[in-house]
Amino acid sequence: MTQSDKPSQQTPHNHLPPIEEPTPIDVKGWSQKALVLILCAISFYAGGRAYESRMVNNCVASGGEMVERGDMLMCQSR
Repeated sequence: MTQSDKPSQQTPHNHLPPIEEPTPIDVKGWSQKALVLILCAISFYAGGRAYESRMVNNCVASGGEMVERGDMLMCQSR
């Protein structure tokens, strides 16, 4: 390869200003936050249902029955 065959190290448009890169939106950060929020809500709901189920099982195991009074469940002895 001769000196004339090598590509020039200088660019022809050195006088042009550099192109500004657009600022990327951090989608990954927002999607992770949304996922954590959804998982926390599901965990909170599941924990409440598990607590309720344990209370019913304990009531039945001790010989009682669950009685609904309004929006409350109460364990009543038989």
